[in-house]
Amino acid sequence: MQFDIHTLHQLFLSSKGICTDSRKVQPGQIFFALKGENSDGNIHAANALDAGAARVVVDNPAVVSGDQYILVEDTLFTLQELARYHRQQISASVIGITGSNGKTTTKELILAVLAQKYRVVATQGNLNNHIGVPLTILRATSDTEILIVEMGANHPGEIAFLSQLADPEFGLITSIGEAHLEGFGSREGIRRAKSELYHYIYGRKSGCLIWNADDPVIEGLVKEFPVSELCSYGNAEQADVRGTPDLSGLFMQFCWHAPEGEVAVKTRLVGRYNFPNAMAAVAAGVLFEVPSVGIVQAIASYTPSNSRSQYLDTGKNRLVVDCYNANPSSMRAAVGHFSEGADSTSLLILGDMFELGAYARDEHTRLMRYVKDLGMDAMWIGEVFHALSDQGAGKAFRGVAEAAEWLKNNPLQGRSILLKGSRGVQLERLIPLL
Repeated sequence: MQFDIHTLHQLFLSSKGICTDSRKVQPGQIFFALKGENSDGNIHAANALDAGAARVVVDNPAVVSGDQYILVEDTLFTLQELARYHRQQISASVIGITGSNGKTTTKELILAVLAQKYRVVATQGNLNNHIGVPLTILRATSDTEILIVEMGANHPGEIAFLSQLADPEFGLITSIGEAHLEGFGSREGIRRAKSELYHYIYGRKSGCLIWNADDPVIEGLVKEFPVSELCSYGNAEQADVRGTPDLSGLFMQFCWHAPEGEVAVKTRLVGRYNFPNAMAAVAAGVLFEVPSVGIVQAIASYTPSNSRSQYLDTGKNRLVVDCYNANPSSMRAAVGHFSEGADSTSLLILGDMFELGAYARDEHTRLMRYVKDLGMDAMWIGEVFHALSDQGAGKAFRGVAEAAEWLKNNPLQGRSILLKGSRGVQLERLIPLL
């Protein structure tokens, strides 16, 4: 049975939502049979119906065997078009967030702040790609007042496409660093790709850019795309929403120059590189007229998770766990901050940085020499670091398993340890040994 997008949308509104994993289907949901590199959801459509799915959307005619099947040419395209259509039907204000570093933490902080006053739906975890963004949009209802959509990309054109789906009125680029150099080809390629969000809002003829006044690259983009409304944040004198970071202590804290006067904000985030992330949340709160006390409470009570700027005291060692992702700019920022409070107990456990392509060897070498110049004790984990072990001081291991075996035979005690690396290295597997 085939449906136009309007009819499919009506079925969606009367359903219990969308599911793309047949193992997780809840009764009343619509199952979309998506294809992956090593999987084909079409072959699981019948299982989804058995689990209680109201309908299944498939693109293989061979699996259709009843009125509960909706046959389309391409299930992913249909999911995206359904999200695009749904976005046009809801009245929520949409905030689009992208950037090389800090976008998930920034999104979570903004969610915490805006939820003080509004009904907010936001990207769950880091489901920020061509599948995750449609699913986020489809979680918004007629009652949703603000929709926060995180947008990730590793190739040119992806942010532009996701912007067309989400149609954001507010745009925020957290930073432009060296993430996904392999896909973007160069640092200029990254700048152009991330600017696709600003370009979309500029072409929209109405919208607002929330931007970091301390970042000259972001400032250049704001001048390149002069939209109707701007809200800047940071330590700069000219920032619309201004704060001053306090670099003392392990946890990041800052003074917000609020309309009512100076406000001290203490966070549970580790690292001064989280200052712009927190200030972005303050700016969003000011922009949406959240009371100052609510802004401060939300940021102060936010507890990081998923290995993002977390502090753990294991009883044996003190850990700063920031190993959800890594690229040259975020790695250098994390190491730089950690080194400021370093002493003889301090140790870096650093994992390979992925998706750097032809830049991989040079960027890993540059980081190893930076750490060597700082005079810090380090463990290097990953094939690239291991191959370059002569470039820096410390021990090098081909992978986590090899490092874990060494730690079992050489347990660490009384150390302050930073764990930082790309997600694929899985440094978190070492935490039980630390």
